[in-house]
Amino acid sequence: MKTIISLATLAAPDRHQRVELSSNDILRDLKERFPVSDGYVYKVEERLAQWAWPRGTKLSERELLNSIDPETRKRAFRRGIRVTKGLSWGLTMDIQTTDREMSGIELTVLRESLLSIVVAASCLVLGIVAAVGYGFKLDVYKDDYRNIVIAVFIGFAIGAVLALIGWILTRPLESLKPDQAQEIFDSTAGRITRSLLGAS
Repeated sequence: MKTIISLATLAAPDRHQRVELSSNDILRDLKERFPVSDGYVYKVEERLAQWAWPRGTKLSERELLNSIDPETRKRAFRRGIRVTKGLSWGLTMDIQTTDREMSGIELTVLRESLLSIVVAASCLVLGIVAAVGYGFKLDVYKDDYRNIVIAVFIGFAIGAVLALIGWILTRPLESLKPDQAQEIFDSTAGRITRSLLGAS
C-alpha cells in the first residue's frame, strides 16, 4: 500500500521540520496502538530517500549518508519503521520525501512478518547450497573452478523461485491480516496529512 501526500501548501522552509515532526507523531501513535509492553518490538532507521541515490553508485547507504552534503541529507528525509510481534505479526512503514524540493511525502505500509522473511531467506540459501553441492557431486569443478560461479547463479535463480513460493505459502499464516494492514495504512495516511497541515 502506497500513497503520496502533497506538501505544496507548506512553505518550502517549513517542510523538513513538518515532515520530521509528523513522522515522530506517527511513531508515537504506533507505540500507543501496539505497545512495547504487549510484546511489540520496534526498529526505526534513518535512511536516504530513493531520489537521492546517485546512479551507478557502489557505496552502501550508510556510506552515502556520511558522504552527501548536509542540505541534501536534510531534504532526502526517509524513516523506516518496522514493528514485529513474534514470528507471525509484522508491519513495515516507510516515510520518505519524493524529491529535492520536498514537494511530497511517500508513505508505504507493508505486511512483513519475520516468518515470511526467514522462510524466503532460507529458501534462497537452500537453492544456492543445493546447486553448488550438486556440482560437487557431479565433480564439475575439478577442471574449472569458474563453474562454481555459474552454480551460484543457477542456485540463486532456483532459490529465488523457492523463496517466492515460500513467501506466498507463509502469507496466510501471518496474524496481521490484509484488512487490518489496510486500516493501519488509511489511519496513518490521514494522521500524517493532518499533522503536516498542522491540524489536530
